[in-house]
Amino acid sequence: MSTAKWQLQDAKNRLSEVVRKARSEGPQVITLHGADAAVVISARASAGLERLAPGRAAAAALKLRAGLASRAGPQLSRGAAARIPG
Repeated sequence: MSTAKWQLQDAKNRLSEVVRKARSEGPQVITLHGADAAVVISARASAGLERLAPGRAAAAALKLRAGLASRAGPQLSRGAAARIPG
């Protein structure tokens, strides 16, 4: 899984590319003032999380967060698009 980081302004200007990469390459991290602010994931990934039992969904979100942190550096912050327990 490839995790890219996008500055908010770049993500806004290139939203189609951010979404395309989320679908083909995996989660895309959006930063605000240099800090991770949100993660864009594909609808398929989101549906997979929604199908899990509530307790397992939280565990999966934590696993996703840990995986992204190991690839992308600092821990993720809460974002509007993906609520990941913090």
